[in-house]
Amino acid sequence: MRYSDLSDEFDVDGSLRDIYVLDTSVSDWDRLLHLTPSLGGFAYFRDGEEAASN
Repeated sequence: MRYSDLSDEFDVDGSLRDIYVLDTSVSDWDRLLHLTPSLGGFAYFRDGEEAASN
């Protein structure tokens, strides 16, 4: 799947998007976050509560 296939879903309309990426591990996310330092700040949430990013 390419971004261009879904780009309309990300048009700015004032709302925030929840994006679920299934079948991933903590290790997968750790690698992604280390590859993308330019993303800026981020937070982890578990069951709606902010959680430590260990």
